[in-house]
Amino acid sequence: MLNISYDYSQNTVFQKQQDSKIQKILQKKRLNSNTSDNDKYQQLILQETQSLQKSFQSNQCQNGEQITCFLKEVVHKQLDYHTKQCYLLENEYYFLCQISHPHIIKLASELKSDCKSCYFTLEKGFCDMYDRTFRQDHSNLKDYDLNEVRNCIKQIALALHYLHTELHISHNDIKPENIIMFDKNLFKLADFGYAKQLEKALIYSSDLYNKWKYRCKEYMAPELIQIVNNNITINSKKTLTDIFNNCYIDETKTDVFALGMSIFVMIFSVLPFKTQEGAFFEDEIFQYLDSKSSYVSFWMNFKDILNEFEKEEKARQQNYGIENLKDLLENMLCHNPQERFNTLQIITHPWLQDTINP
Repeated sequence: MLNISYDYSQNTVFQKQQDSKIQKILQKKRLNSNTSDNDKYQQLILQETQSLQKSFQSNQCQNGEQITCFLKEVVHKQLDYHTKQCYLLENEYYFLCQISHPHIIKLASELKSDCKSCYFTLEKGFCDMYDRTFRQDHSNLKDYDLNEVRNCIKQIALALHYLHTELHISHNDIKPENIIMFDKNLFKLADFGYAKQLEKALIYSSDLYNKWKYRCKEYMAPELIQIVNNNITINSKKTLTDIFNNCYIDETKTDVFALGMSIFVMIFSVLPFKTQEGAFFEDEIFQYLDSKSSYVSFWMNFKDILNEFEKEEKARQQNYGIENLKDLLENMLCHNPQERFNTLQIITHPWLQDTINP
């Protein structure tokens, strides 16, 4: 880890920008003792300070290599008042201190805290994969294609395999926004705010429900969707045992599902759902990933995109292996977590062979 610390009291330009921005926010919205309003207010501050976070950079040298850093910060809504966002920042720092992997983002400073904010710095990439997928106006990069996605997913799967098998850590927030592109051949996993040490037996509980109930559903595994929709309770007749033949949540498999959903979005630019409820079993599209006999019906929803890929294969004289891609996604997005791929099965899958791994 780079041993860098910043004295922000000396950085008058940054401090004036930050103070001015916060004053404008304070004028927009008064502090309110109501918890929900305060949470909304905190989100407003975070959104307003994102531009400052992105613009504050520092070039550092390590082993003769130039590194660009960016500031990750949570601004306190009241002086010396820490929120859940501060906890997530501290949690991320805790896990990143333990991690050393070429495809996981690196810390560039120690965690600092003062009366105004909590912050640390990280190495800065080129863009995240959500930005790369939906805003492909990066003039200094070549066209976005499936080979780039293959390289990306192989590297992130290697990072996830390292987390799951060597450190016994689950990430719990995998999505394209948290996959950082450094160049066309280098990708890293970021944002460890929700990471946690794996438990041998994570049984359904109210704590588990509270952990996930306000999280984004787009990349959430179906066993978690069932929990957050409050369709399963400890004392009800319908339990996790009825659906999955056990009453445990395997967070390595929920990570795999989220990665599979990220692949789907990066390739098809849509989610495989009909509604905004996520991967629940009754969804008109997602229901067809229930068994091999219904996979054909699932892919019929995306036949136009698949046809375009096949045309692109011929035009570029490349073999993307569309059938292998479909097989990988079917097994990563499988309803039943016991039948879902693990990370070793992902990194050894035929669709991810012959990829670049710097």
